[in-house]
Amino acid sequence: MTRKNHADHLESVRHLRQIIENAPVVMLTTVDPSGMLFSRPMVNINREFDGDFWLFTEFDDPKANEIRADSHVNVSIADIDHGRYASLSGTAKLVEDPKRVELLWTPECAEWFPDGPENSSLVLIHVEVATAAYWDRKQGVMGKLVGLLRRAITGDTSESIQHEVVTW
Repeated sequence: MTRKNHADHLESVRHLRQIIENAPVVMLTTVDPSGMLFSRPMVNINREFDGDFWLFTEFDDPKANEIRADSHVNVSIADIDHGRYASLSGTAKLVEDPKRVELLWTPECAEWFPDGPENSSLVLIHVEVATAAYWDRKQGVMGKLVGLLRRAITGDTSESIQHEVVTW
């Protein structure tokens, strides 16, 4: 990997990290026993994304059983207010680690798990991300200026969308 490519990769990871870390809720998709995809909202506990994505569930929850049967999962993120979206694909496994539960616990988790981090049936879902993609409408000041210039020069009224695919 050349320096430029490595730098581009690091910038893409940084951008993806911002999208992930600012999303309070994500959607986890698993494969149910009939082979159908099933998605459900999950509280996002990832504040320092590094290619490993973590979620909470209970040991006997249907999603835990689905992960035991088929580890392929997807996590999707939508920040509609800022026009930013991400999709993380990888494999998941269940991790029983009370110390990591304490470390990753956030106040937002209490709404989903009222018994707190001491809940003996609480386990972690560890998603090892293989590929991630993100889309960003680039609505910052520079993005708006570029859009205005493009419209003035070419008449193109489409929005500028940054799209990147990141692999680990």
